[in-house]
Amino acid sequence: MPVAACLLVVSGSEQFACNPYRSVVADFVSSVIRVAWESCRNPRVRNALGACGRYVDLEFPREPEPPEPEVSRIAVLGTPEARAELLRQLKAHRRSV
Repeated sequence: MPVAACLLVVSGSEQFACNPYRSVVADFVSSVIRVAWESCRNPRVRNALGACGRYVDLEFPREPEPPEPEVSRIAVLGTPEARAELLRQLKAHRRSV
């Protein structure tokens, strides 16, 4: 898992980009993942952080994820001018509601 980071310190900033094979980098990456996991309440994000944690020997419990929300996709056909007019009308309607 390649890592790129910029660490802000009193004397300025330190940047690195590498795999966390060096213990100091692995420790830093572990700390960042742990803080992010503990601060987050979204189960999908926590599970993704848990998957990243395995690269640096961190184990987090996998959380049940709620079902994905349904997504509607709408295709708007017509000339560019007609599409622009439709979008303008939708925005105007949204402001009036």
